[in-house]
Amino acid sequence: MSKNKKIGSRSNTNKILEVLHSSEPNGLTTSELREKTGLHRDTISYICSKLIKGGEIIKFGKKGKYHLTTSSAKNPQLQYRTFGMESVRNLSSWLSSNFPPTEDRFIFNLRQKEYVFFECLYKKENLSKESETLLYFAIQIGILMTFIMLKAIEPSDEQDGEIKKNNTMLWINNTIIPNTILSQFMELDVIKKGKMKKKSRVGSITKNITSTTPDFIKEESMSKLISDFSYSPYEINEKTYLKLEKEFKNIWPFSYFVLENIQEKLSEIIEKGIGSIPENIKAVENIKRKLKDEP
Repeated sequence: MSKNKKIGSRSNTNKILEVLHSSEPNGLTTSELREKTGLHRDTISYICSKLIKGGEIIKFGKKGKYHLTTSSAKNPQLQYRTFGMESVRNLSSWLSSNFPPTEDRFIFNLRQKEYVFFECLYKKENLSKESETLLYFAIQIGILMTFIMLKAIEPSDEQDGEIKKNNTMLWINNTIIPNTILSQFMELDVIKKGKMKKKSRVGSITKNITSTTPDFIKEESMSKLISDFSYSPYEINEKTYLKLEKEFKNIWPFSYFVLENIQEKLSEIIEKGIGSIPENIKAVENIKRKLKDEP
């Protein structure tokens, strides 16, 4: 038990604060916290008791719900992680050409400027829906990463250089949240259509299939079913993946080959030292020549 408290206690604390933040104003019971965080009940009780003593959360009654206090809103890590999660969700929501309703004309006009760029690009390049979505998602996440880096180097009134460095790393480490980016990526229409389903959900998959449903639709629906044991919420079928991979290569051919080359040679790179392998430079040159020779 003591080992469980020590290992990842800070990350576990952040996890609890994050799900409580998402639950407000309703709050969460211990059982609900366990379900949403995956943490052991004793670990939750231990961390929550510390947070209560620190004044960051409060619990009403012995079996009541936990809630954030106003002081928790001043927690830099919670602030930064909230920024990271909300930024990804808001940027991803603009992936649809149907603008979310807004009465703010200024915001609408700003969004319209960006959309015009993508509309021109779409018409010029005759992009597929998959290519358009991948390109837009990459640009939006790139925008977020660039914004985070820009703010990381913003001038500070703090005189202590060590404190400034620590504040910068606190910002970087808590605003970039890979699992939130992945979750939003999985919600894109071109991704969702290929998501695998648990076999135990066969009823929900086949409920709309009737005797008049074409065989190819039946086969496609059933092909998405896999055993509950091997099921992962982050898995798509091969057909969808290959389509997306092909479109990725079409948009960023050079970058794809460079990144794939690095991925394939990870063990070799680690053994010889990152950035110190002359073969890597040769590989990049070979990729350039290969792309140049392709029709």
